[in-house]
Amino acid sequence: MRNAEFVPLLMELTRASPGVTGVQTLADAGESRYPLGFTVTTASGESRWQAMQRLGDNETHDAPAPDINGRGAVWKDPGGRSGDAWLAAVIGRAQLPVIRDIVCWSRRPDGREGEEGVTVRFHNGARTFLRRIS
Repeated sequence: MRNAEFVPLLMELTRASPGVTGVQTLADAGESRYPLGFTVTTASGESRWQAMQRLGDNETHDAPAPDINGRGAVWKDPGGRSGDAWLAAVIGRAQLPVIRDIVCWSRRPDGREGEEGVTVRFHNGARTFLRRIS
């Protein structure tokens, strides 16, 4: 799945999550430094997420993404208050069959202090990186 399809789907999943009062694209929020991403507003404030993608081996942007499904990844938040753990849980609850696994950056053993993000690996080999920018 390409980011052009995944990000709007992720925005809908996020919009339907409890406590979310608003979701919009970065462009609609006035952010022009990043070409693709979204903002999430809750009672505790706003978070902004940049979306980047690495295609699978032998994929090109001018061809459609290979449609490879498998068992949808589930990610359970082990606790804590980080925004990336919350976003990983939103993605994991959907159990989308195109997603192979989900990695929450703040939960990695080698994670850097203050670095928040989520890597979504698809069954077709592509990866989406969702990096918190504020």
